[in-house]
Amino acid sequence: MSFPFNLKSWPALKFLDAQTVANAIKTENPNFEIVTVPEGTPVTKDIIPGRVRLVVDANGKVVNVPQEG
Repeated sequence: MSFPFNLKSWPALKFLDAQTVANAIKTENPNFEIVTVPEGTPVTKDIIPGRVRLVVDANGKVVNVPQEG
């Protein structure tokens, strides 16, 4: 699937604490909407530029590569 825009991702932030990841992303672009989602929670498949979902485990660690969309 291709989009008429580039979506950003942050592979180096995987496995870090969710708050640390959110702060790093917001420092880069304060306009990003950061959404924290517990691992296993169903989410919609829609792509929204400017939104970053952080999928976190029970310990608050990000378990997927954070990606815009």
